[in-house]
Amino acid sequence: MKKRLLYIMLTFSLVFSGCYGYKDMNKVNFVASGLIDEDESGNVILYSEVFSGDRGNTAQGATSKRIVLEGRGATINQAFYTMQRSSTYPMAYDVMKALIFTERLAKHGLTDHLDTILRNQKPTIKIFAFILEGDPVEFLSTRLQDEQFTGIFLEDMMVMQKDQQEILPIRLNEFYNERIQSGRISLLPTVALCQEPEEKRITTTGAAILKEDKMVGKLDTKELAVYQSMINNIKESNLTIENPEDSGHLISLLILKNKAKQDIEYDGEKVILKMQIDLLTSIMGIEGSTKIMDKEKEIVEAASKEVEKRGKELFYKFQEQNIDLFHIGTDLSRKYPNVHVPNILENAEIELDVRVKIESSQNITDFQR
Repeated sequence: MKKRLLYIMLTFSLVFSGCYGYKDMNKVNFVASGLIDEDESGNVILYSEVFSGDRGNTAQGATSKRIVLEGRGATINQAFYTMQRSSTYPMAYDVMKALIFTERLAKHGLTDHLDTILRNQKPTIKIFAFILEGDPVEFLSTRLQDEQFTGIFLEDMMVMQKDQQEILPIRLNEFYNERIQSGRISLLPTVALCQEPEEKRITTTGAAILKEDKMVGKLDTKELAVYQSMINNIKESNLTIENPEDSGHLISLLILKNKAKQDIEYDGEKVILKMQIDLLTSIMGIEGSTKIMDKEKEIVEAASKEVEKRGKELFYKFQEQNIDLFHIGTDLSRKYPNVHVPNILENAEIELDVRVKIESSQNITDFQR
């Protein structure tokens, strides 16, 4: 951990135009993560998680300490300078790992805050962005056993777990690109604290849905997994279906490959979103009794129907909430630029063609209790 922090600081001093020398690094607070909230009056509350080093004064040659600073003001800039007054040294945002917005702030709107962040050359816009569910003070006060700094923990989670179906890694520049496209819905991953047997941990809880920079809905982890399979955005996931031969028991499938494509059609009355999803799977586990060789067709059919069911449920749920989760309006205007369709979502339907294939790579072809 100490070596890692020292490496980050040394890299910082070498890369950024030689601004900081070795001695100067003792007089800078490096920001690992930033968190933005607001109070009841609409004033900005800015938190910075910083690591401050005191290198060369110990037998190990380096020590670091974690500090959480707070500033308040009418704007982010004002809150920053208020916070700076309580910091011993200047704060460097160049190595920042995560930017977190509270759910309360996201529901009121992020436009003004995003503009300020985008205009500021520091931090880099390639940091990961999140929406926090819960109390920010409790969140930043939580000490993790396996990682001292929340920002580094969140970055590691997004990088190392990026292929998981229930995790949505979004960097700030990706979010900026998505939000500026006309009519498009943007997503940000949500995080919260959860109570584990020995400690509180940080966990992902799904994704926030933002429309015009304002949080209008939420995908839980199961819905996020379905959504990512529909937009061709997962590399590793699982699918659980009922055992067709033994009612009340389940079969678990590992999704090895996921390929999805979509098209939009308008017949003069209805807007039809057509999606084809191809899944290559293998059997992970079987509850109850079944003969795989004899029942493979039934398993494939059950899996296809389950994916189709989940996809349609997700589509129509957000259609009822008037949330264009699948960007139908934008895709329709691209394909039919000269056609005006009123109430696009109200007149939209979805057709799902799900094709499941089971890879028979295992020697076990049946299972008996």
